Amino acid sequence: MVLETLAQLLSTGIGAVYPPIRPLDAPPLEGWARVAFHAQQALFLTWPAGLAAIVLVLFVSRRWTAALPGVAWAALVAYLSTHYPAVRGDALRGVYLAAELAAVTVAAGSIITWTWRRASPTPAHACALFVALIDAVALIGGALRYGVFEYWYLDQICSLLLYAFLTLYQGRTLWLLRLSSQ
Repeated sequence: MVLETLAQLLSTGIGAVYPPIRPLDAPPLEGWARVAFHAQQALFLTWPAGLAAIVLVLFVSRRWTAALPGVAWAALVAYLSTHYPAVRGDALRGVYLAAELAAVTVAAGSIITWTWRRASPTPAHACALFVALIDAVALIGGALRYGVFEYWYLDQICSLLLYAFLTLYQGRTLWLLRLSSQ
């Protein structure tokens, strides 16, 4: 979550200098504007890669598999950088949608196989499960489905719900620990 927050702050800073919204008939980006565009793509894709990595760490017994989302992230960033300007606009939305679908699929598969082992859940498991659930909700009814720029507020609402839940859950956990130590 900290890495994602830093990625979003960095992306916002880049977006202040090089605005990401451009008319579809605008000429392709060149120079530093193109570098900034690809940096924002890489930062945007940290969320699905991070989600897949964290569920693999928490829910899969073979922890080395958590490196695979990083490899996929690097390959996707390289692909987007080398196939520009063909992959922009609606084609780029499709790539982002595929990355989110892959992350949610990895999360669902990891969580399902973990439940078969009947292991005891920890607070980390509960938080990761809720993150994956909110991400799936955002995927089903959020900006990637209806339009990234027009409906971005839907993803912001999901993020707000996610952070509110995690804050309340953390507070509850700390309160219960405090009570048990007295």
